[in-house]
Amino acid sequence: MQLVGRVFILAVCVLSAFAVPKITAHFESDVAAADGIYQMILAQVRSASMIDTRAMTIPEAVCADQYNNKTQSINNVLTNQTNACFENANKTTNGNALSANDTANIIRANLRAVQNQLANCSAIENITEFNNCTTATFDNNLLQLNAANSQAYLLDAQISVNGSQVDIIRNGCINAAIGGAKTNLTTAANDYNKCLYMAKNQRDAPSNLLLN
Repeated sequence: MQLVGRVFILAVCVLSAFAVPKITAHFESDVAAADGIYQMILAQVRSASMIDTRAMTIPEAVCADQYNNKTQSINNVLTNQTNACFENANKTTNGNALSANDTANIIRANLRAVQNQLANCSAIENITEFNNCTTATFDNNLLQLNAANSQAYLLDAQISVNGSQVDIIRNGCINAAIGGAKTNLTTAANDYNKCLYMAKNQRDAPSNLLLN
């Protein structure tokens, strides 16, 4: 009975092959896409790791039931952990978006101040007063534009850094969860094979076959 070997190899290979999807600039949509990938992987691992006990002897069925229970528990833990990784990433993304919006609002305020001042000057029909308004507000308008330009560079840096931080934190969280699941699946597979070896020539399942 070496079915578990193929089952376990499939589960680990699927987890390893899709360990961490590459996240690009639009991290909100990418997180949603990555979440879909992981849910698909988890579903595949969950279905692949269940052993059909119908053709087994009673002792073998006891081993398989214990293995199925262990792998189901591992899959549940992995699902909860990866969901938490994505939820925390979403919270971080939302917080970063609020920070970036604050910076964008500062830029908008600077631009509106310049636009309002230019509109006020443009509305003056008297040439002398129009010229005085233009020259009097020039320096202030220039300062406002420089401030907006500086904030725009800051906003660009915030977007880049925020995306990298979310990427690193989420991927590290998911890698840790997958690493733990792979270790636990290995242990469950080894325990199952040991149990099968002990159960091989027994008709009934003694209590000492039950896995911890």
